[in-house]
Amino acid sequence: MDINKSNNLRAYKYYLIAGVTLFSLSISGVVSADQKQIGDSDSTSTTVISEKNTASNTNAKSIGFGDSDETAVSNASDAIISESNNSNDNSESGSSDQSSSTAVNESDLGDTDAETLENNETAAKEGYMSSKQPQVIDRISAESTPRVNALSGWKDDSGINYFYKNGEKANGYLNDGSHWYLFKNGIRQSDVQKWAGTYYYFDHSSYVRVDNRYVKSNWGDWYLFGKDGRIMTDVQKWAGTYYYFNHKTYLRADNSYAKSNWGSYYLFGKDGRILTGVQKWAGSYYYFDSSSYLKKTNIKINGYTFNKSGIMVSGVVRSKQSTYYVDQHNGMIESYTSYVSGSNLAAKEWISLHESGGSYTARNGVCYGRYQLNSNYYLNGNYSVVNQEKAADGYVSGRYGSWVNAKKFWLAHHWY
Repeated sequence: MDINKSNNLRAYKYYLIAGVTLFSLSISGVVSADQKQIGDSDSTSTTVISEKNTASNTNAKSIGFGDSDETAVSNASDAIISESNNSNDNSESGSSDQSSSTAVNESDLGDTDAETLENNETAAKEGYMSSKQPQVIDRISAESTPRVNALSGWKDDSGINYFYKNGEKANGYLNDGSHWYLFKNGIRQSDVQKWAGTYYYFDHSSYVRVDNRYVKSNWGDWYLFGKDGRIMTDVQKWAGTYYYFNHKTYLRADNSYAKSNWGSYYLFGKDGRILTGVQKWAGSYYYFDSSSYLKKTNIKINGYTFNKSGIMVSGVVRSKQSTYYVDQHNGMIESYTSYVSGSNLAAKEWISLHESGGSYTARNGVCYGRYQLNSNYYLNGNYSVVNQEKAADGYVSGRYGSWVNAKKFWLAHHWY
């Protein structure tokens, strides 16, 4: 074979190998040209071939484990072996002097024999698999050592626990592998914190993000945080009932008739809980369904009548301190709240039973209704429930001072 052609062929192969090497190194970018890395945090181990300054030092050849393409590496390894074999062939034919400057033999790669290198490669791979810490083999000494990466994780500094990311004190919303935290200059933050256009809450003791919790802030207000830690608004279920949280302030709405995101209105009480049954709002009474929580309209239920707007137009609503009456007279809705309670309310009920049997329509001559009042003098022709109750309270208060005193008079005279 022509010596010049042979040298040219070997040079072509050499530069082809160098090209593969440089491409592999540009991908991995983490192993120096005289080292071999076992393991990588982002991929499994593959072989990368690199060369450093071969023109002046053929012993600078190295092999590393990084993230380059395994097939390309395998081909490159075959090319080196083939080149080495060709070199030996040419040496036997009397061309060793001319080829020694371009051919690279495996035996020239450092001062470590192949068996020692193989044993150290195996040990390095085992070290990586057990510790997940990348290992680096120096081809000159064939000794494996853990590769030193930029600090990421927790570090105690003068009694303060800092979290690092890529060698810098962490900032932002990060997961340490187990939990979510919010960092500022490496220090975990607590309480209500704004991040990425919303709010989160971080526990004061563990600094961990709180999920599915109704918590009190440093300034005393309570907020609800969902399953992904984000602050909640609108109608939300919590502890077996529903609440409404304002879209701007994020605060729970108390004593509020609020419109949900889907357009329906719901009534929430003084403790923020959603309300059902007969409820007073803005001076009128309404009925809210116990299943859907929606206001009912055009319905008669439990002795109550509600019109097309849902307003109660007839019925009696009692509480510990008062009794609300609503009725219609001449097409108009009338209402009255009586504050007779306790023993006076009991006396009032006793008199009504003895006067009319508790009927609002009982008649006895000119006397009419539940309390048998003069229809012309006290009721003025208006026989509505509201007017009867209002007139009876006024009559007793003016004549006896209380329903208890009126009962005493009735017991003595059988009228009042």
